[in-house]
Parts: sequence; structure tokens; C-alpha cells
Amino acid sequence: LKDIKKWREAKRKSFKKVYSDPLQRNKAIVRAKLRNAVKKGTVIKTFCQYPNGNCEGRIEGHHWDYAKPLVVVWLCRKHHELTKRVERILHKQL
Repeated sequence: LKDIKKWREAKRKSFKKVYSDPLQRNKAIVRAKLRNAVKKGTVIKTFCQYPNGNCEGRIEGHHWDYAKPLVVVWLCRKHHELTKRVERILHKQL
């Protein structure tokens, strides 16, 4: 019973974190649209599109622009994290 209460509280905090910030809320909605499109078959998951062949992990969609929810680059977990790190560094420099 205590584990269920802890789990519910963690979920509640996570939900508040995502949906209290408009930017995070929009990202969550866009991710859901992509997930649904993949399930319906309107968007097809492909292989990792990173030019280096050393792929690791599952394939994930990376949004360059959240205004276009179904336009993604498919990357393995390793290259997705690398791409996000590079984006953060470049964003800080601007």
C-alpha cells in the first residue's frame, strides 16, 4: 500500500512539472501526436539517421521544431542524447 501511495505521489509531481509549464505541456502534446501517428502507421519509424554507424539503444524521434509534430529525425538513444547535448551547448552560446 505504501508503494502505491509513493508511486501516485511521484506521478502527481511529474504531471505537475510537465503540465504547469506551457512549453513542456506543448512538448508533451507533440510527443503524444507522434506516438499516435506511429501506432496508426501514418509515420514510419526508420533506422538511426546519424551519419556515424556506432548505434546503441532503441530508435527515438528527435523534433527539430515542435511546431511540426510529425517531422522528426529518427535516432538511436545514444545519438539522440548526443544531439540534445550539442543543441544545449549551441543554445547557450546564442
